[in-house]
Amino acid sequence: MTAPEPGELYWAYLDSSLPRPVIVVSRRELNLGNYVVAVPLTSTQLERRRNLPNAVAFAAGEFGLPKDCAAQCEAIAMVEKRALDLNTGPFARLTDDVWRVLVRAIGNVICAECEPL
Repeated sequence: MTAPEPGELYWAYLDSSLPRPVIVVSRRELNLGNYVVAVPLTSTQLERRRNLPNAVAFAAGEFGLPKDCAAQCEAIAMVEKRALDLNTGPFARLTDDVWRVLVRAIGNVICAECEPL
């Protein structure tokens, strides 16, 4: 079974029949099992989310995303790997700079000063 890498974006079937983009944030070693930890992306309430320290905004086309959206770091969750579209693999990977911003936004959620390794 494929082990997703931190910072990879996948389409995931979470709570509906429509796929939703997620960013894998758990370490590769932890992703060898049946679950990953991921941050879902959303296009709802985007104008409000753009200014929140626990969200990271993305423009349509950036990292292959079809429309403007934001990473909902407050919704970080364990996701079954079978919910990820592993057949097509990740459709993108965050750059180091954007990864750093995402990790800081997660840190805001858990009340910690986080920096990626």
